[in-house]
Amino acid sequence: MNRLGNFNYLNLPQWKNEGYCDYVIGEGSFPHNEGIKKLCNKEQDDSGSFFYFKSRLYVTLILDEMETSSSKFIKTEYKIEELDKKIFHKNCNL
Repeated sequence: MNRLGNFNYLNLPQWKNEGYCDYVIGEGSFPHNEGIKKLCNKEQDDSGSFFYFKSRLYVTLILDEMETSSSKFIKTEYKIEELDKKIFHKNCNL
């Protein structure tokens, strides 16, 4: 959270907030393999833990694979539909 700053942290959309927290600790409450299976099978899961799981995948994609700085991550508005497509293709071998 130090890199984000308190003000910016409090104003982040929920997916950025939760995804960044799980990204920093390197894991989440939803089992990774089960999450990938649900993602690839396009299963609906409205649980908070699956939301956090997908949020961490978004953040990992943006920060690591797209090599985005944390300051750019905070300032940029991302389209969830586009992030969904990218994490699907990355994780589901398509």
